[in-house]
Amino acid sequence: MDYVFGIATGLACGIAAALLTAKGEAAHLGGMKQVFADKKELRAMLVVLAVCCVIGAYAVMLHGYGENAIKLIVIGSYLSSVTVNDVKRREIPDLTTIVFSLLFIAVIWWFDGPSGLLAGAIGAAVPAVLLLVAMLIKKNSVGLGDIKMVAACGLICGFPGVFFVMFRAALAILVYSLIMLIFKKLKLKSELPFAPFLLFGALI
Repeated sequence: MDYVFGIATGLACGIAAALLTAKGEAAHLGGMKQVFADKKELRAMLVVLAVCCVIGAYAVMLHGYGENAIKLIVIGSYLSSVTVNDVKRREIPDLTTIVFSLLFIAVIWWFDGPSGLLAGAIGAAVPAVLLLVAMLIKKNSVGLGDIKMVAACGLICGFPGVFFVMFRAALAILVYSLIMLIFKKLKLKSELPFAPFLLFGALI
Protein backbone atom coordinates (compact mmCIF):
# COMPACT_ATOMS: atom_id res chain seq x y z
CA MET A 1 0.00 0.00 0.00
CA ASP A 2 2.94 2.34 0.68
CA TYR A 3 3.92 2.15 -2.98
CA VAL A 4 0.43 3.21 -4.04
CA PHE A 5 0.66 6.29 -1.79
CA GLY A 6 4.19 7.01 -2.99
CA ILE A 7 3.26 6.81 -6.66
CA ALA A 8 0.08 8.84 -6.06
CA THR A 9 2.12 11.55 -4.31
CA GLY A 10 4.61 11.45 -7.18
CA LEU A 11 1.74 11.74 -9.67
CA ALA A 12 0.26 14.77 -7.88
CA CYS A 13 3.63 16.50 -7.70
CA GLY A 14 4.37 15.38 -11.26
CA ILE A 15 1.23 17.05 -12.64
CA ALA A 16 2.28 20.32 -11.01
CA ALA A 17 5.87 19.86 -12.20
CA ALA A 18 4.81 19.10 -15.78
CA LEU A 19 2.49 22.11 -15.95
CA LEU A 20 5.19 24.38 -14.54
CA THR A 21 7.66 22.98 -17.08
CA ALA A 22 5.19 23.90 -19.82
CA LYS A 23 4.68 27.35 -18.30
CA GLY A 24 8.46 27.87 -18.35
CA GLU A 25 8.54 27.06 -22.06
CA ALA A 26 5.42 29.08 -22.89
CA ALA A 27 7.28 32.39 -22.63
CA HIS A 28 9.56 31.28 -25.47
CA LEU A 29 6.96 29.58 -27.65
CA GLY A 30 4.25 32.26 -27.56
CA GLY A 31 1.87 30.84 -24.96
CA MET A 32 0.55 27.63 -23.42
CA LYS A 33 -1.52 26.84 -26.51
CA GLN A 34 1.67 26.55 -28.58
CA VAL A 35 3.27 24.36 -25.91
CA PHE A 36 0.41 21.88 -25.96
CA ALA A 37 0.44 21.90 -29.77
CA ASP A 38 4.14 20.96 -29.83
CA LYS A 39 4.71 17.19 -29.69
CA LYS A 40 8.23 17.59 -28.28
CA GLU A 41 6.94 19.74 -25.43
CA LEU A 42 4.15 17.27 -24.70
CA ARG A 43 6.69 14.44 -24.60
CA ALA A 44 8.83 16.47 -22.20
CA MET A 45 5.82 17.00 -19.92
CA LEU A 46 4.98 13.30 -19.98
CA VAL A 47 8.59 12.41 -19.18
CA VAL A 48 8.52 14.76 -16.18
CA LEU A 49 5.25 13.18 -15.02
CA ALA A 50 6.63 9.65 -15.43
CA VAL A 51 9.89 10.52 -13.66
CA CYS A 52 7.98 11.94 -10.69
CA CYS A 53 5.95 8.73 -10.39
CA VAL A 54 9.15 6.67 -10.50
CA ILE A 55 10.67 8.94 -7.83
CA GLY A 56 7.56 8.27 -5.72
CA ALA A 57 8.14 4.52 -5.89
CA TYR A 58 11.89 4.94 -5.37
CA ALA A 59 11.36 7.12 -2.28
CA VAL A 60 9.07 4.51 -0.73
CA MET A 61 11.59 1.77 -1.51
CA LEU A 62 14.26 3.73 0.38
CA HIS A 63 12.27 5.09 3.31
CA GLY A 64 8.77 3.63 3.40
CA TYR A 65 5.91 6.10 3.03
CA GLY A 66 6.51 8.90 5.50
CA GLU A 67 8.34 12.16 6.07
CA ASN A 68 11.62 11.29 4.32
CA ALA A 69 9.85 9.79 1.31
CA ILE A 70 7.55 12.79 0.87
CA LYS A 71 10.46 15.22 1.14
CA LEU A 72 12.38 13.24 -1.48
CA ILE A 73 9.36 13.18 -3.78
CA VAL A 74 8.77 16.93 -3.63
CA ILE A 75 12.41 17.91 -4.17
CA GLY A 76 12.73 15.31 -6.93
CA SER A 77 9.62 16.67 -8.65
CA TYR A 78 10.90 20.24 -8.46
CA LEU A 79 14.31 19.35 -9.87
CA SER A 80 12.76 17.16 -12.59
CA SER A 81 10.71 20.13 -13.75
CA VAL A 82 13.53 22.69 -13.81
CA THR A 83 15.92 20.18 -15.40
CA VAL A 84 13.92 20.35 -18.64
CA ASN A 85 14.12 24.15 -18.78
CA ASP A 86 17.75 24.20 -17.69
CA VAL A 87 18.87 21.67 -20.30
CA LYS A 88 16.96 23.42 -23.09
CA ARG A 89 17.61 27.07 -22.31
CA ARG A 90 19.92 27.29 -19.28
CA GLU A 91 17.03 28.87 -17.38
CA ILE A 92 15.44 28.08 -14.03
CA PRO A 93 11.89 29.52 -14.14
CA ASP A 94 11.12 31.68 -11.10
CA LEU A 95 7.49 30.55 -11.00
CA THR A 96 8.51 26.90 -10.58
CA THR A 97 10.93 27.80 -7.80
CA ILE A 98 8.33 29.93 -6.00
CA VAL A 99 5.54 27.32 -6.22
CA PHE A 100 7.73 24.47 -5.02
CA SER A 101 9.33 26.62 -2.30
CA LEU A 102 5.85 27.22 -0.88
CA LEU A 103 5.20 23.48 -1.07
CA PHE A 104 8.50 22.81 0.71
CA ILE A 105 7.56 25.24 3.48
CA ALA A 106 4.18 23.52 3.91
CA VAL A 107 5.80 20.07 4.09
CA ILE A 108 8.41 21.25 6.60
CA TRP A 109 5.77 22.92 8.78
CA TRP A 110 3.61 19.79 8.73
CA PHE A 111 6.39 17.43 9.78
CA ASP A 112 8.86 19.58 11.73
CA GLY A 113 7.11 22.75 12.83
CA PRO A 114 8.98 26.01 13.56
CA SER A 115 12.31 24.29 14.30
CA GLY A 116 12.19 22.67 10.86
CA LEU A 117 11.50 26.03 9.23
CA LEU A 118 14.51 27.51 11.01
CA ALA A 119 16.74 24.67 9.78
CA GLY A 120 15.29 25.16 6.31
CA ALA A 121 15.92 28.90 6.38
CA ILE A 122 19.56 28.31 7.33
CA GLY A 123 19.84 25.59 4.68
CA ALA A 124 18.53 28.04 2.08
CA ALA A 125 20.51 31.09 3.16
CA VAL A 126 24.01 29.70 3.68
CA PRO A 127 24.59 28.11 0.23
CA ALA A 128 22.77 30.98 -1.49
CA VAL A 129 25.10 33.53 0.11
CA LEU A 130 28.19 31.46 -0.74
CA LEU A 131 27.11 31.08 -4.38
CA LEU A 132 26.21 34.76 -4.61
CA VAL A 133 29.70 35.68 -3.40
CA ALA A 134 31.18 33.30 -6.00
CA MET A 135 29.06 34.97 -8.70
CA LEU A 136 30.26 38.42 -7.64
CA ILE A 137 33.90 37.34 -7.52
CA LYS A 138 33.80 35.62 -10.89
CA LYS A 139 31.19 36.81 -13.36
CA ASN A 140 29.07 34.05 -14.97
CA SER A 141 30.54 31.40 -12.64
CA VAL A 142 27.00 30.64 -11.47
CA GLY A 143 23.62 31.91 -12.59
CA LEU A 144 21.08 33.69 -10.41
CA GLY A 145 18.53 31.01 -11.28
CA ASP A 146 20.92 28.34 -9.99
CA ILE A 147 21.32 30.25 -6.73
CA LYS A 148 17.55 30.41 -6.27
CA MET A 149 17.29 26.71 -7.10
CA VAL A 150 19.91 25.75 -4.52
CA ALA A 151 18.22 27.99 -1.93
CA ALA A 152 14.90 26.25 -2.60
CA CYS A 153 16.56 22.86 -2.19
CA GLY A 154 18.15 24.11 1.04
CA LEU A 155 14.66 24.77 2.40
CA ILE A 156 13.64 21.13 2.19
CA CYS A 157 17.07 19.58 2.86
CA GLY A 158 17.95 21.84 5.76
CA PHE A 159 21.43 22.48 7.11
CA PRO A 160 23.84 20.76 6.60
CA GLY A 161 21.86 18.35 4.38
CA VAL A 162 21.90 20.72 1.40
CA PHE A 163 25.71 20.61 1.34
CA PHE A 164 25.69 16.82 1.01
CA VAL A 165 23.37 17.17 -1.99
CA MET A 166 25.61 19.85 -3.51
CA PHE A 167 28.72 17.76 -2.92
CA ARG A 168 27.22 14.74 -4.70
CA ALA A 169 26.09 17.02 -7.54
CA ALA A 170 29.57 18.55 -7.86
CA LEU A 171 31.13 15.08 -7.88
CA ALA A 172 28.74 13.99 -10.64
CA ILE A 173 29.63 17.09 -12.69
CA LEU A 174 33.33 16.33 -12.26
CA VAL A 175 33.00 12.70 -13.37
CA TYR A 176 30.71 13.60 -16.30
CA SER A 177 33.00 16.43 -17.43
CA LEU A 178 36.10 14.25 -17.33
CA ILE A 179 34.41 11.55 -19.39
CA MET A 180 33.11 14.07 -21.94
CA LEU A 181 36.51 15.77 -22.17
CA ILE A 182 38.25 12.44 -22.76
CA PHE A 183 35.85 11.68 -25.61
CA LYS A 184 36.09 15.30 -26.84
CA LYS A 185 32.38 15.93 -26.41
CA LEU A 186 33.04 18.99 -24.24
CA LYS A 187 35.51 21.84 -24.15
CA LEU A 188 37.08 23.24 -21.00
CA LYS A 189 34.92 26.35 -21.22
CA SER A 190 31.67 24.49 -21.96
CA GLU A 191 28.74 25.37 -19.72
CA LEU A 192 26.70 22.58 -18.18
CA PRO A 193 23.17 22.77 -16.77
CA PHE A 194 23.28 22.39 -12.98
CA ALA A 195 19.72 21.14 -12.37
CA PRO A 196 20.15 17.54 -13.63
CA PHE A 197 23.24 17.06 -11.47
CA LEU A 198 21.48 18.53 -8.45
CA LEU A 199 18.62 16.09 -9.11
CA PHE A 200 21.15 13.24 -9.13
CA GLY A 201 22.66 14.55 -5.89
CA ALA A 202 19.25 14.68 -4.22
CA LEU A 203 18.24 11.16 -5.25
CA ILE A 204 21.31 9.16 -4.26
